Amino acid sequence: MVKQRTAMVSQRTRKPDAAATRSATCSATGSATCSATGSATGSTNGAARSRAPKTRGWSAGVWAAAVLGCFAAAGVGDASASGIAAARFGGEHGHPTTDNPTAIYYNPAGIALSKGTHIFVDGTIALRWAGYDRPSAGPDDVAGGSPVQNNQETLGLAPGANDGKASLFNAIASPFLGVSSDFGTDFIYGGLSVSFPFGGSAVWDKNSVYNGNEQFPGAVDGQQRWYSIDGAIRSMYVTGALAFNIRKIGLSIGLSGSAIRSNVTTLRARNADGTDDLVTVNSDGTVAYDADGNTSLKEGRSLVDVSGWQGGFGIGLVYDVLKQGKYFIGASYTSQPNITGGMTLKGTL
Repeated sequence: MVKQRTAMVSQRTRKPDAAATRSATCSATGSATCSATGSATGSTNGAARSRAPKTRGWSAGVWAAAVLGCFAAAGVGDASASGIAAARFGGEHGHPTTDNPTAIYYNPAGIALSKGTHIFVDGTIALRWAGYDRPSAGPDDVAGGSPVQNNQETLGLAPGANDGKASLFNAIASPFLGVSSDFGTDFIYGGLSVSFPFGGSAVWDKNSVYNGNEQFPGAVDGQQRWYSIDGAIRSMYVTGALAFNIRKIGLSIGLSGSAIRSNVTTLRARNADGTDDLVTVNSDGTVAYDADGNTSLKEGRSLVDVSGWQGGFGIGLVYDVLKQGKYFIGASYTSQPNITGGMTLKGTL
């Protein structure tokens, strides 16, 4: 079950040649966020409106850190997870009172603040390092129990296969493509975008010590493989928006609808009995050998690869307080995928 709800509130002032900006953000449990942004100072030349520069073509997003957790379960049951918020497209230009095409996601009412047709292409890239040091202790060697299920005899057979440090270094991209237009009017506006506001992925480095090892071939996937070898959680939004600008009262109203494609993939090492044994062991914990003195490989793999379609919507308002295009207050709400929560994803287990 994936749950994600977002509510955003923002205000801003616009003045020509703005030279200073201030911002504040806050968040609370329950996936609610709010923000306030403003700009002040600068000279005026009598212009009725001055906007931040339009961003066209490629705009580099902020470099951000990302964290990913991949979860898999064997057997019948529910799986619960939350999409990782990755909506950073537009950088400082992406917020609930923006007038560029990122407003299709942040606040659909914002597209009614621009004139003409605009195309926005943006890419946010995250560079992430992570490490995991797997202990060699077994479940009976640590007070309260160890989080790992190391069999001490199998550790001796394959040093560094089930204990030691694993690492990863991944680059993750979050693209955004959007277009908005006033259709030659000053009342009705429309927009269309493709974005990836939730998701992330992880691919762990190989354990080079076991490259090409025929006795323990699974050990090459790293000491962390019992938790994750590689995986991804991702939601792609295809969003259409419609907005109206009621200039007499300075109010813009917007509504968006999204077709959401969500997928979860994760590959990990797993044994049917829940142990982390590399080879078959006897009931007393000793390694089992056949008549020729050979061990029997036990380590297996678990793969989850599921996907599905959901729907979502967003609504928003932007109010021009002075009706001079200088001071705006905006509020928006974006539903969680599937609106009421929960997903049915189909695929391979």
